[in-house]
Amino acid sequence: MHLTKSVVVGLLATAVAWAKPVLHLDFERDPTGFEVVGDVTFELGPRLPEYPHFAKDNRAGIFDGSGRLVIKDSGKGSPLDFDNGDAITLEAWVSSGTIGEGDNVYLIGKGRTNNKGFAANNQNYALRLRGQGGEGCVSFLFFSRPEKGKHGEWHRWTSDTGVLAEDGWSHVAVTYEFGKPKSVKGYVDGKPVAGRWDMGGATERPPVVDDDELWIGSALGGSRNNSFAGGLDEVAVHRECLSPEIIAKRHRRVSQPKPKFVRDDWPRDKVLVELVEGFSPARGWPRPDLPPVDS
Repeated sequence: MHLTKSVVVGLLATAVAWAKPVLHLDFERDPTGFEVVGDVTFELGPRLPEYPHFAKDNRAGIFDGSGRLVIKDSGKGSPLDFDNGDAITLEAWVSSGTIGEGDNVYLIGKGRTNNKGFAANNQNYALRLRGQGGEGCVSFLFFSRPEKGKHGEWHRWTSDTGVLAEDGWSHVAVTYEFGKPKSVKGYVDGKPVAGRWDMGGATERPPVVDDDELWIGSALGGSRNNSFAGGLDEVAVHRECLSPEIIAKRHRRVSQPKPKFVRDDWPRDKVLVELVEGFSPARGWPRPDLPPVDS
């Protein structure tokens, strides 16, 4: 799947930096334009035949729950900075491990790095997965600027449903126009999902904007509770709200035969009951590219 061929972060330093998307990482080339911090590898990602948009040798970024990609901000007026009146789309393909209930793991985040010289709550925007009911729900977050007589506040929108752990690759996205709280929309696998502003409430207040870094896969200095474990691909930031029709075309998955859990030599007139300790709480089918777990 290719959103654009002029990918990666080198475009931030060019005069055409406002072209859409302003950030696109597909991991098909050797890593350039960003710093790898911690354990992030580049291995096989979503691919044929299950994911027809991708080549059979497609690569993705694999995060171990402690690593991240760091992208520098080019300074004042950067195409990665968003203010009131700016439209944004954040999207990524994800293959997620189990997310703890109430945990918030970062896919894309501008600010809130704990870097020296920046305020602690300088979240310009973030796309995260929030653990709710065994699912990774799509979550959009920003911190509003202090105003006369008002402190800044957190504003978080979270979808009611999300992605299942260990259920292969899913596409997630959120669109928003800053200053228009009713404009927010979330998507899972190309379909709109309902949600609500569950922290700080809807607001017309502008977000904080500064020159802090954009991180992929983590925040808060590499906080374990906020770091993503799993695969990421086709990570993108757009300066527009992509339409539902465009996002619907992002996801295509062709179901493959499910793993076989019954041996041919088992008797057909008896029932086998096994107790297995430490089994994953994931509700999805195991990934087809991983070997079955021995019981």
